[in-house]
Amino acid sequence: MKYSKYKLGELIKLSDKKNKNEEYNLNAVRGISIKKDFIYTKANMNNVSLKPYLLVEPNYFAYVPTTSRNGEKITIAFNDTNETYIVSSSYIVFYVDSDLLVPEYLFMYFNRPEFDRYARYNSWGSVRETFSWKEMCDIDIFLPPRDIQENYIKIYNDINKKINNSEEEYLNLKRVLDLIVDKEIHTGSKVPIGDFIEQTDEQNKNNQFNKNNVMGMTITKEIIPTKANLSTTDISNFKIVHTKEFVYNPRTHGKKIGLGFNDTDNPILISWNNTSFRIKEEKKQVLLPEFLYMCFSRNEWDREACFRSWGSSTEVFSWDALSEIKITIPNIKVQESISNIFYVMKKKKNIHEKLLNIKKDFCSVVISNSLRGE
Repeated sequence: MKYSKYKLGELIKLSDKKNKNEEYNLNAVRGISIKKDFIYTKANMNNVSLKPYLLVEPNYFAYVPTTSRNGEKITIAFNDTNETYIVSSSYIVFYVDSDLLVPEYLFMYFNRPEFDRYARYNSWGSVRETFSWKEMCDIDIFLPPRDIQENYIKIYNDINKKINNSEEEYLNLKRVLDLIVDKEIHTGSKVPIGDFIEQTDEQNKNNQFNKNNVMGMTITKEIIPTKANLSTTDISNFKIVHTKEFVYNPRTHGKKIGLGFNDTDNPILISWNNTSFRIKEEKKQVLLPEFLYMCFSRNEWDREACFRSWGSSTEVFSWDALSEIKITIPNIKVQESISNIFYVMKKKKNIHEKLLNIKKDFCSVVISNSLRGE
């Protein structure tokens, strides 16, 4: 297959169309996420004039040139809808201006981790690094014939459709589960969590687990591979968290508590400065860990936990404060039903995440082959 090499600047054109007549209102205002999606803006729009806002018409792109605060990502999005959005004048808006390049194929190019690395490496500045329009135009791009691009796009769109379906299935289950837990939590008398849980402190003294087992937790209540540099870290004092045990970070982060539930089949390691705990053996017939985890995952719990945190420069949510929080515990049959829904929801979420990885790998492979002329 023959691939042709171009400078991207030969194929795209800058757009400077403004919302001068205020044809578009606040409903059309968008921001861009690091996931490369248009999102409803989070900015305070009170008394903000929309006249200088840039139009992002269907099949147009927009990106934020500032890259220094985006976690090694460049925020860029493609308007694949029939609507026109408006974005801040600090954004850069452009469109494909050549029949040689299909816009969706270009968006596949932007969706690769390799592009994020390229954009970060070619960003310039001191306090605020930016990936300029000039640098964007200077990208070398290798293009297959248009019909081949369109075939790749069909596969890409099919993957996206599966991603959207899997996300909808996961979110629907989550909404149902949240409603059930919310109803149960507000029914019946409350008891202190401390009556049902106990701390654990099993350390990795014999180094039976290695650095591949080290995990962290997020404010969205998930356990993830640690982002810490462990190259010189002694992990013999790290804590072992067994299946169906919990871990949390006593230091609060904004209005959230970092907490995780090990719902895998294998033990994990967490840093010694976190707190691990489990449901007491004699209470396991009364309280299921999956139900307790759903209680921890509610915004209401985060608000109470932060209210009970104390400190000056660093606020701490102590073990005693955790133990004092009261919850309602429904009968075990209800908890078992909640647990079953929880694991189906988790399965749907795992499918969604795998599809996202497939999408990323597909984009990388297709573009990598073009670079090799395959």
